[in-house]
Amino acid sequence: MEISQTLELIIRLAAASLIGAAIGFERKYRAKGAGIGTHVLVAIGSACSWSFPNTALPVQHASMPPV
Repeated sequence: MEISQTLELIIRLAAASLIGAAIGFERKYRAKGAGIGTHVLVAIGSACSWSFPNTALPVQHASMPPV
């Protein structure tokens, strides 16, 4: 994994955790279930499920046999 890919992954995870914390804070403020911690974990999990296949796993293009 290149440094630019690592930096992009860190930025995505940090952004997801901040957005999740904002949503969780709003829910806690309104006395609803599932607070800050739950929303941060869900947001990070979602970001991981979208980011890891694109950055951690190398794409190998199969060559097509001649027709």
